[in-house]
Amino acid sequence: VQWMCGAGRQTAAGYVQMLQQASLMTEGPRLCGNSWVFQQDNAAVHNARLTKDFFRENNITLLDHPACSPDLNPIENIWGWMILIRSVHMLTFLL
Repeated sequence: VQWMCGAGRQTAAGYVQMLQQASLMTEGPRLCGNSWVFQQDNAAVHNARLTKDFFRENNITLLDHPACSPDLNPIENIWGWMILIRSVHMLTFLL
């Protein structure tokens, strides 16, 4: 898993460059065997023609995943827990 930090919006060219620097074509098979797949959500840079061409040209199999899925974004679950805990504490305080 690789997280990106930086100012501004991600571009397809920047995303493809990050994928190339991550050496997906060699590290994927080395770490996971020849039947490995790459997972990403439906962010705009993931669906850009340049990105799709990169995966197709390098024979990388994709496992699609819905955008904003809590499975890929665990912070969404944490926000839900925080709201629940806050609600319980507020109710207790009012009683």
